[in-house]
Amino acid sequence: MMRIEGEVVHGDALGRTLGFPTANLHMYDETVPDGVWAARVSLRDGRVASAVVSVGRRPTFCGSDAARLLEAHLIDFEESLYGEWIVVDLIAFIRDQVRFASVRELVAAMETDLARARALAGRPAGRSEPKDRSPVPEWALRRVRSATEADAVAETDERSGKGVGGRSSTVLARQLGMSRRLVRRCLRELDARRETLPLDV
Repeated sequence: MMRIEGEVVHGDALGRTLGFPTANLHMYDETVPDGVWAARVSLRDGRVASAVVSVGRRPTFCGSDAARLLEAHLIDFEESLYGEWIVVDLIAFIRDQVRFASVRELVAAMETDLARARALAGRPAGRSEPKDRSPVPEWALRRVRSATEADAVAETDERSGKGVGGRSSTVLARQLGMSRRLVRRCLRELDARRETLPLDV
């Protein structure tokens, strides 16, 4: 499995005109092969969406000098994600990039790709798993842990005069650009992990 994350940018809206709107990321990682993938996309509010992802330069419409993009079509998902930070996990390779002779052939292939991605990605898009049962995304845990550890350092820094620890989930959510629900889940998970650590003897 390969992971790519970044901010959703505006594309040329080709996918939307074909009935497959996409969330687009600039693709600078050359280690990820071009092609069509089944994927899961994690959103900042904790939801995880199944997706079919195309990595490459859109050979049916563009030349070899076109910008390389990751285009993720989130299955059964209709919200706008422009400007959002998303995490894309590529879980299964479906096929190579192909230059199709017509738009009709391309759309037919995309329908097949969609069906395969839906089967491979495992669960329906646009829905969160039951509350407190889905795993908290590791990227979210890392961000919240980093912020709370910075608070702990500030609390013990005599030069600061006053600590800034104990910030509410609302303040953390605003600072990190995450939903309050996801921040609260991260805090509970971090507390649980600390409680299970062995005591020093």
